[in-house]
Amino acid sequence: GVPDAQLFFYATPFNTVLWRVLAITPTHSYEGFYSLLDQGHHIPLTATQRGQEYLQRWASVPAVQAMQRFTQGPIRMELRDGRVLLTDLRMGHEPHYSFVFDLGTPAQLDAGQTQPHKVSAVLSSGLDLAGMVDRMLGRDLRAPAATAHP
Repeated sequence: GVPDAQLFFYATPFNTVLWRVLAITPTHSYEGFYSLLDQGHHIPLTATQRGQEYLQRWASVPAVQAMQRFTQGPIRMELRDGRVLLTDLRMGHEPHYSFVFDLGTPAQLDAGQTQPHKVSAVLSSGLDLAGMVDRMLGRDLRAPAATAHP
């Protein structure tokens, strides 16, 4: 388990057999999947940094405040290709999320000059769907990204 974490549970698309588990701490998000067909109750989790230093640095940016209020916690900020991205971790799974917003460059955010716009979502590949089906059937598969957490 992950001590002192906010826990969220979401049914995966098109079924109620496979559930996505999301644990949020100040520094990381931990994601795992639990199938009602699993033999045990252990859920392997994958850790991803939430960009706490960015969330603190730009906590006063209206778009960050609005996302924090709207989601009640499961968000991530990251710097990618010189742009600050804000991600709602509730819809999708690592690394495919439905709501990712480009807030601008760090200099723009520091100057209070940001006009957020939604970044096109990267659709999951057929391989992801096959992995979801395998996981739904109770097969213990680990996500290839990030860091495994027992």
